Amino acid sequence: MSRPARNEDKQAWCDEYGPKTERKFCDWATQVLGVDVMPNPAKDQDPYTFDLLYDGKPADLKTVRTPFFMSEHLYGIDPQFAVTFNHKDGQRYREHYPSIRIVFDVKFDGGSLASSAMPEPVHVQPMHLVAIGTLDEVSRAITDSGFHRHDYQARVNDTGGNAKASWLFDVRKLTVLHHVDPR
Repeated sequence: MSRPARNEDKQAWCDEYGPKTERKFCDWATQVLGVDVMPNPAKDQDPYTFDLLYDGKPADLKTVRTPFFMSEHLYGIDPQFAVTFNHKDGQRYREHYPSIRIVFDVKFDGGSLASSAMPEPVHVQPMHLVAIGTLDEVSRAITDSGFHRHDYQARVNDTGGNAKASWLFDVRKLTVLHHVDPR
């Protein structure tokens, strides 16, 4: 299953990649974690509603496959564990689904980034980590990680519905359900 070529192609993420990753996550989480999780059947009519039913309750899945390599340099957060949470999503969830839980499925193949902005290359090891939190727990994790907002330069003039900013935090500040770190 290949990811959309552009991060700003919201339609490709919502119509193709998202539903496939949600089904794959549900199958994996049911078998490996033994949790009661399934795709939200309401997404057939509304692709923008929450992704999952986790123990019968609303949950949204954040599939993280690309490390935020610059997170340590820019915000002091280890890129091995840095995740983002869209500001726009937080606002929408609070309004429509205040009791929703957010599931972060973080899986990195490993990799490095060298940049003239950093004194030495940044390395991220292969890892799979799944963490979950309520909106209040995600907000606390954001605050505890330094309350860092990242504005997306490529989305300044975006009219496709993409979030223009996200909050960065260390995903380990949430409840970790699964962590495989082959280091």
